[in-house]
Amino acid sequence: MPSIHVFVGLGAASDHRLAETAASVVDGLSGNAAFPAPPVSLVSLLAVRTAFMRAIADTSAGVPGAAAVKKEQRAALIEMLHQLSRYIEKECNNDTGVLLGSVFTGQTSSPVLAQPPIAATPVTHNGAGEP
Repeated sequence: MPSIHVFVGLGAASDHRLAETAASVVDGLSGNAAFPAPPVSLVSLLAVRTAFMRAIADTSAGVPGAAAVKKEQRAALIEMLHQLSRYIEKECNNDTGVLLGSVFTGQTSSPVLAQPPIAATPVTHNGAGEP
């Protein structure tokens, strides 16, 4: 049976997308009976998100040292979301519906079968088979 793996892919996400994802995860896990004991406190996740958003604003405003704070908070936020994704992956018991209730998305570990090649058909403009 294929297993579901949570897809996170946050390393390349924009700062605002990362902050939006964190807020969505808090919404998806708050009061969700399928995930009763997350390894990261949702209050802590929100606090790091708030600090990250403040650092984004401070960086945009040119506050000295804000870029370093933003980088630190970004790394902390990504680490927390990775911890939560592994917890959700384990707790969803390969149930896609339960997984999606957490707002994370997943992919199965089943192999993708190669498709046979498609024969090329020449495109005709004059109906005579000439390109």
